[in-house]
Amino acid sequence: CLINMARKWLMVDICSVKTFNYEKNYDLVYIIVRSLTALRNSGDPILSQGVQCKLLSPGDILFKKYLSLKRNGNWNIVTFENIYRPEFESQISESQEAQLMLQSLALADKQIALVCYCDSPFLCHRRIIGEMLENLGAEVGYY
Repeated sequence: CLINMARKWLMVDICSVKTFNYEKNYDLVYIIVRSLTALRNSGDPILSQGVQCKLLSPGDILFKKYLSLKRNGNWNIVTFENIYRPEFESQISESQEAQLMLQSLALADKQIALVCYCDSPFLCHRRIIGEMLENLGAEVGYY
């Protein structure tokens, strides 16, 4: 899963906190979540390796919508694709800071991990971020 773009080899791993590979030597680890409280409460060792990046996490309104859908048993691929994805893509595309962050990650000559709490990369904002990075030329692995 490597790509050469007239620079060094580049790889972005998109994974859950639960599946994070502590054996791999990442240059940068970004925890793309709104809050680190759960990680702090659990004492998760990823806190010593990563830094929080709220720019690439869902905003308050979208996060509350996600929680409501999940609580009501309506969180699935249909609601993800038809409700969550368009709103998250709009949030990211309207944020100049988020766009600059994505460009910076896609152009970095580093091994990067982007992690969050979600178990499945298929129903998660990190999937959307991964696709955006792929569109910018990064090679992305989903775990």
